[in-house]
Amino acid sequence: MKFLFSLQTVLDVKHLMVEGLEIQLAQLRNICMQLLALLETLGRVLDDLFESLKEQKEQEEFDIFLILRHHENINYIEGQIAQAEEELKILEEKIEEKRKELVAARQEEEVLEILKEKEYQLLLDAIEAAERKEVDDIYIARAHRMRRENFT
Repeated sequence: MKFLFSLQTVLDVKHLMVEGLEIQLAQLRNICMQLLALLETLGRVLDDLFESLKEQKEQEEFDIFLILRHHENINYIEGQIAQAEEELKILEEKIEEKRKELVAARQEEEVLEILKEKEYQLLLDAIEAAERKEVDDIYIARAHRMRRENFT
């Protein structure tokens, strides 16, 4: 006898949902790692620009246009860093929201798995009870038959 869980389609859909959310969360975390790498790179570029600017200012003869270009580049990189940090903040909020969705979906899936196990156990109990009843009926029938044979 094959066991058919009454909510199997719901469980299957929930399982697919959990898998989809896991993939989405992994993608968001990957983007976050890329953004952190970008921030690290921008930080190194900014450090290099400050070092180069410092070297330009320490020279006896310095090029004012080169210094101005360094300031423009520094301002641009600082803007890029600020933008990346804001994107990172938003991304971290999205990751947390997606993580909560995933936890809720996993909990729902686990509830359905528990219901499935309980329903299966009820089926096994019913089969066992039917088998016991059948065995009892056989013993009772034998006992009646033996009594009849003893009285006749």
